[in-house]
Amino acid sequence: MKKALLLSRREMIKNSALLLASSTLDIPHNYAPKFQIGACDWSVGRQLSPEAFDRAKQIGLHGIQVSYNTGKDEKGLSVPETLQIIRDASARTGVKVSSLAIGELNRVPYKSQPKTEEWVWNSVDAAKALGVKVILLAFFSDGDLRNDDAGKNAVIARLKKVAPHAEKQGITLGIESWLSAQEHLDIINAVG
Repeated sequence: MKKALLLSRREMIKNSALLLASSTLDIPHNYAPKFQIGACDWSVGRQLSPEAFDRAKQIGLHGIQVSYNTGKDEKGLSVPETLQIIRDASARTGVKVSSLAIGELNRVPYKSQPKTEEWVWNSVDAAKALGVKVILLAFFSDGDLRNDDAGKNAVIARLKKVAPHAEKQGITLGIESWLSAQEHLDIINAVG
């Protein structure tokens, strides 16, 4: 690592103390932070749940990346009632839905499972309904694309089908994976 990026133990303690001290300051209620901070719903222990918004508000987050679905609820945000529960939790707490994610693609790979095409397509509609612009598509574990040309080609073919729908709705499909930057660019260029 670059030396400039490393913190000594003393610097880390000093910075932590400064952060703690600053948190005790009386900041006006109308203060708008320059940057807003959010987290994934699974990071706050409440995947695809309105409780994620309560926890986010409690710990001072401004947004939550909501899981489109879960292993227990594969339809997820395609169900109008579930979509409304998330919308209501966001309105009630003031915590925004910052984006959507389909983490289930780590377990049920987009590259090989036909039902995932429906998930991605429907997640675009859910994102539009929630007013968010980005959907994270995860490619880890069983969905890993490293050294898998056939898997990459399948993902490209599937993205080519859904990309016009996402583009029409103003939604960006983001890929999170172990692939290199060049491999990501290759997929983007192949999808067009």
